[in-house]
Amino acid sequence: MPTKKSPAVTPPPPPPATTQASQYPGAFGLFKPSSDAIRLAFVPLFLIFIISVGIGMAIGFISGDNRDLANNLSSIANFVVSLFTTPMIAFILLYAVRGTRKELRESFEYALQNIIRFLVANLLAGLAILIGLVFFIVPGILLAIKFSMTNYLLVDNPKMRGTEALSKSWDITTGHMGKVFGIIGVSLLMLLPIITIVGIIATVILLVLYAAAIPVLYDYILKSNKPATK
Repeated sequence: MPTKKSPAVTPPPPPPATTQASQYPGAFGLFKPSSDAIRLAFVPLFLIFIISVGIGMAIGFISGDNRDLANNLSSIANFVVSLFTTPMIAFILLYAVRGTRKELRESFEYALQNIIRFLVANLLAGLAILIGLVFFIVPGILLAIKFSMTNYLLVDNPKMRGTEALSKSWDITTGHMGKVFGIIGVSLLMLLPIITIVGIIATVILLVLYAAAIPVLYDYILKSNKPATK
């Protein structure tokens, strides 16, 4: 008997090209990924807060009733503490946004190795923003937005100098400044319940949970700038 040939199988069409980033959810839509990141990183972030408060209490105990000494010691301590906490918090938040929790020890070791890069970048950015605020106000706000991605660029690029991070932050925020304004607007709305005692608690909780909105936006910008994959 003649054998029956099976029909040729037509291969399925290739999937359409997809972009690396999904559609931007808007400033309010950043609340969920931000709160997820904060919950993941809550313990190390809370420990940083406790240590900072403890240092302040120690300075108050040492200085006693000497207000001038307390102010001078507080200024020095705040500067030294910020040298460590700025890279530590950026490191913890960016990894948390991407689903990985970094412990306090890891973030401290990272800060020790990268203090100079963060110091240079933040001093230059702070100086430029201060000049803009003092003389023109609006340019200072715009500069703060343009430099808002600097710390996360430093985390992502271990060999990038502070000045390069400032320049790169300026570049990648082009076309996305409205999104940063949106985050600022949502943060201001969260301040509205502060007129009541219960509202103060709600405001603090909301602002803490929204604290990772900028690194979430930074991650979105990086993904949206990548070419589509097939």
